[in-house]
Amino acid sequence: FLIIYSIESVMQFIYFGWRMILDSWLAFDLFVVAVSWVTEFNSGVGGPFQIIRAFRIFRTFRLLTRIKVLRDLTAAIFEVLPRMGAIALLLSLVLYIFAVLFTELFREVEVDLAKPFGDLARSFFHLS
Repeated sequence: FLIIYSIESVMQFIYFGWRMILDSWLAFDLFVVAVSWVTEFNSGVGGPFQIIRAFRIFRTFRLLTRIKVLRDLTAAIFEVLPRMGAIALLLSLVLYIFAVLFTELFREVEVDLAKPFGDLARSFFHLS
């Protein structure tokens, strides 16, 4: 894959020239490819730079900025997140109410020599 990424970087450099450095994604690609070549030929350097090679997966995030449908979908997800947080908070409140209720009602009930609702923490665990 390193050869394919290198060919891609050369083609981008031919197309963009030195303007390639101004685009942050392309500069990131070039940096990752260069570090990959350094670690490929110099195994003693590998340690801390091996992590940078793993960052190649972040190249796929470019799709979020280049494809309109994905950009719109991402914007919609971030727009809905506060409402989802409110729903999670409401569900947590309902779970808390039932945990307190079950703890008070079934504190002494034993099931298989255990008290599943003996305290609030166990009630949370068994209700969730």
